[in-house]
Amino acid sequence: MLRTLKQEEFEQYAEFAFSLVLDLSKSSYPTYTDGIKTKEDFIRTAKKALEKENEEILLFFWTVRSKAGFIITFFQKTITFHQNRF
Repeated sequence: MLRTLKQEEFEQYAEFAFSLVLDLSKSSYPTYTDGIKTKEDFIRTAKKALEKENEEILLFFWTVRSKAGFIITFFQKTITFHQNRF
């Protein structure tokens, strides 16, 4: 199940999500296993997603009661212009 993370829930799930990014079998780019990026980097990047108009964090659950992590998504609004030809 996927649902949008509410800003007031961030602290509740951030620690668990960070533990997942340290496991290459459960995470993807960017990797935090390189010893360069820190927990603070992860938290800062994730919090920025909550502030941006074109990003959101999705909570991913295996079942209703078991948390599995979060996905930071980016989306782009598309504006279509129609041109009248005479």
